[in-house]
Amino acid sequence: MGSQILQEVEFREDSERVLQTVALQEPVSLRGRIDGNYNTTQKSTTDVTVGSGTTVNASSPGALQLLADRLTVTIEGGSLNSSGIRNAAILFGDDAYWTDFYNYGSHYDGTVTFTGANASLSSTVSNCINAAGIVGKNLTVNFSGAASGSGGITFKASNGTGRGNFASGITADENLTVNGIFGGRIDSSLNLAGIASFATVYGLQAKKNLTVTEEIKGVISAVASNASSSTAYGVYAGGTLSGHFGGTVIASAQNNAYGLYGSSLDIKVSGTVFAGKSDSATTAASLTEKLNNFNANKNELLQLSAGQNAIYGKGSVTVSSGALIAGNINLTSGSSNLTISSGARIYGNVTGYGNVALKFNIGTLLDTPVISTTAAGIFGSSSTAYALSLNNAQSGTYLLVSGAAADSLGGKIFTVTLQNQSANLAVGSSYQFTNGVSAALSIVNNTLQLVVSGKEGGGGGGDDDDTTSPVLNGLPGANTSRNNVIVSWNPASDDTGVAGYYFRYGTSSALSGNGITVSDTGYLLENMSNGTYYYQICAFDAAGNMSDWSAAQTFTVDYDPRSKVAYDVPEAEYMYGCLATAVGMMLGYYDRYGYMGYDVSNVINGTVEKNSRGLDGNKYNMNAFDTVMGSAIASREHVSHFYETTPEAELPYTYVGDSITLNTAEWNCIADYLGTNQYWRYNGDLSTSFYPDSTLASIKDANWEETITSGSTSKTIPPKYIDVKYGLELYLEQAGYQLDQVKTASHTTDNAGGTFTFEDYKAEIDAGRVVIIGITEHAMVGYGYDDATREIILDDTYDHDCRMKWGGTYYYSGEERQLEDIMTVVFDTTGLSQAAVPVNHDLNGDSRSDILMANSSGYAGTWFVQDDAPVWGNLSTLSGSWEILGTGNATVDGFSDVYLYDSAGHNVGAWVVGADGQVQGWEGIANFDSATQVLGLGDFNGDGISDLLLRNLNGAVGGYYTDGYEWTFFQSLGNEWNIAGIGDLNGDGIDDIVLQHEAGFSGTWLVKENGTVSWANLDTLDNGFKIAGTGDFNGDGVDDVLLQKGNYYGAWIVKDGSVSSWMGLGTAEDGNVLEQIGDFNGDGVDDLRVRTAAGDLGALCVMGTDKLEWNYYGSVGSEWKTSLAATV
Repeated sequence: MGSQILQEVEFREDSERVLQTVALQEPVSLRGRIDGNYNTTQKSTTDVTVGSGTTVNASSPGALQLLADRLTVTIEGGSLNSSGIRNAAILFGDDAYWTDFYNYGSHYDGTVTFTGANASLSSTVSNCINAAGIVGKNLTVNFSGAASGSGGITFKASNGTGRGNFASGITADENLTVNGIFGGRIDSSLNLAGIASFATVYGLQAKKNLTVTEEIKGVISAVASNASSSTAYGVYAGGTLSGHFGGTVIASAQNNAYGLYGSSLDIKVSGTVFAGKSDSATTAASLTEKLNNFNANKNELLQLSAGQNAIYGKGSVTVSSGALIAGNINLTSGSSNLTISSGARIYGNVTGYGNVALKFNIGTLLDTPVISTTAAGIFGSSSTAYALSLNNAQSGTYLLVSGAAADSLGGKIFTVTLQNQSANLAVGSSYQFTNGVSAALSIVNNTLQLVVSGKEGGGGGGDDDDTTSPVLNGLPGANTSRNNVIVSWNPASDDTGVAGYYFRYGTSSALSGNGITVSDTGYLLENMSNGTYYYQICAFDAAGNMSDWSAAQTFTVDYDPRSKVAYDVPEAEYMYGCLATAVGMMLGYYDRYGYMGYDVSNVINGTVEKNSRGLDGNKYNMNAFDTVMGSAIASREHVSHFYETTPEAELPYTYVGDSITLNTAEWNCIADYLGTNQYWRYNGDLSTSFYPDSTLASIKDANWEETITSGSTSKTIPPKYIDVKYGLELYLEQAGYQLDQVKTASHTTDNAGGTFTFEDYKAEIDAGRVVIIGITEHAMVGYGYDDATREIILDDTYDHDCRMKWGGTYYYSGEERQLEDIMTVVFDTTGLSQAAVPVNHDLNGDSRSDILMANSSGYAGTWFVQDDAPVWGNLSTLSGSWEILGTGNATVDGFSDVYLYDSAGHNVGAWVVGADGQVQGWEGIANFDSATQVLGLGDFNGDGISDLLLRNLNGAVGGYYTDGYEWTFFQSLGNEWNIAGIGDLNGDGIDDIVLQHEAGFSGTWLVKENGTVSWANLDTLDNGFKIAGTGDFNGDGVDDVLLQKGNYYGAWIVKDGSVSSWMGLGTAEDGNVLEQIGDFNGDGVDDLRVRTAAGDLGALCVMGTDKLEWNYYGSVGSEWKTSLAATV
């Protein structure tokens, strides 16, 4: 069967879309759900559900390939199997290569949710490179419902012969979050059959942070054998590794094995962690079986684990009673806390460097030492602090450390605590507490032992009669900064004193376990993955009594380490030259959004599209002449004059007659002015020239000349004719603008022998300026950077949001190309006008709100409000189910644009309105499903562009940021809440959301730039009043809340998000219906535009307290709809 796209779907009674079951030999594009047997890669650009009876067998790049960002795969069961070079069972991206050495293709953020109790993923490579269960950029893997804690879920990644081999159960280029309880198996293995090659294998891998929010109870293994050089990591995090590991973690390799590895650690271990050497017969199954019967295989296992690292990194490590650690605990340089409960068994050396705190929690009696070592010393740092907690102890002898290291502890001082008492206890001495309990430390037969006497029964510790539980004082709160969160709370109360707190968090509201033990009234969560988290606290006392858990609270992390210019640079099709295309996108950005606050909206003729690339289905054919951007970069006339023509044919379009005067009268596009494709300006087809390390001034002042010859014709010209900077100046001069003569310059980058640095590049972006990036024989547009990775964020003239390491290379047109230069373009702003601050509903830029209307035939227009009679202006015609949604700002040109909503297709778009109040173009914005309500418009990220406020039928409320086409979740609301208005209630330039409860009280979500919201109380509505919208009724620049009771209007005057005073506005006549809030007389105070029962339109202008002044504009018939809803 040939390649096809399955578009026919059937609907079951549960409304899930099901693909027809067919035997496919080629990739397909999925929409919805997979059920059936397939022998091909399944590709999708939408969320996918895998049915419980599904089997997919595929070769590279994977069984299931997701080709868009932030998609979700829901797995109810089934089997996804992939084989071949560079493959993954589930791949979020276009290539499964994920090593640190190369970057084939790009990976996307994604979510995989397991809901069924049985599922398997397998990835097999028979010769070379990568095999993985799941590969992506930022990954979230959820285990919920029947999948939570299930042992029926298996991952298998295995690799065969070859060189340069890698295998991983799950790999994230950046961050990996595991939610729920994983009880299955992840087995990653390499067996290279003695081939001389290297191998690296991971069970779980995140190149940045790896977070387990609940617990790993299953088996995670990484086994490498038969390689000349091999390394295995059970769980690896290049940044922070955090979570609870209660199952079995295995790492086995011929060279180096690491069980749990993180640059920073915040982990609890209550299960088994093994790190050891491998041989030709080593498998995950054989090691699991031996570990399950540890005592019988102890000698063999410890021989393998000698010198290997079961736990590696710095930070916080808790080893609970019942844990088994086979291998070293290596705490690297920095500050670390290692807490070990008696009843744990550690077979290996414990080493640490920097500030290390070692604490033993004494509670469970065993006849084996907690730590069995071979090295002479435990820690390599003299700054180690030793502590013992006896709160849960009972009388008996506790074996703490045995082996050569025990003797090195002679003379060490341990801080011993029991309830609220503490003492310093030297090895070889004893101490008696006031309640009669005594503790003695000594070294006997190379074993450090603790003898506790005077305690009975164990368990609670402290006062056995204490049965009173602590009481929490209020709810915890969270403060988010970037991707770090500080959770804090008030001290709890207890009759004998609070010993500490349990803090737990996760992405599911169903939190379980005690989580993290905290001694203070706060906890810092660092480098958190994006998402919404639930958290709770519980206090406990020395007797083990616990308070009730606090009600679950939430915080949201939405952090992007990238920094970009304020708006999205328009995407243009490559049009007959990379430098002309790049300059065109730069100018399109300034035309659309202004230059550093200045209005330059006519720098390109027409309304610049957000994306004019590949509208005909082919982004490579240079055929975007029918778009504003495409024709502005290279017109049809330019192509006929200069592309694939002879020098003789070009000459009359370059110079006037026999002179060297540029023939600008023949030019009509950017490429004309820049000299692109022009032989007589030193350029071949598709090329544009410049002089490196030169300013615009130096090129114009150059005292040499260049001679260009063809046949018997020669032209001797100044070098400025050749340089792109001068051509750009000519283009901007005809549009009425000037360039800074010195700051507009070409700079060689520091990696190529010049002086322009990454910091210089960042300064341009931070100033709001787009730059031109030069790599070997290609130009691109730079508009952002990632400070964490020192990457440039760019458009390479074919694809958007691409990245390149500063000083590195970029893969373009079949080869790696070196970064070489940056061109900065700086306007001379002398005489430029600041971009206008828009007034709501102002369609012609006169600082007065206007009146939109449409009749029953779909004919739409505007009354432009003036001091006398309004002036009519045509807009366009509404067709089908399209209707006016409201006015907002699709651009920052100072004029409101008209937003439309298609109630049948659930589409949103905008008529882009120009300075004359006429429609200049159309902009498609979004399409939503039938479960999503579009409530209104507001600027929720402060970029000057209107966003959409959405509410899902399940109660989720959020903003759809139209400049970047991104959804941001705010909070969820029950049906008892009504969204009553949108406005900026705290003057931060970001719109907030006014909420009214059915019981009468109200408040606002104050929206922050990062998309998080905080609650602020407003007031309780008196009987009969309702919230009618928002507007600025006292002229202070902050929106207030309009209230209405019958015909009477008043306002809560708002300051910093809270009600500061009441202002009566006045009473309207009977029959007046409020339709619009806006400034209709241009005095900076919002007014009330109403319609009478007779069809009269006018404004009740707010002239002070309880003073409304009527302005009549005209009358319309009943066929005209004039309501621009004051409420959303």
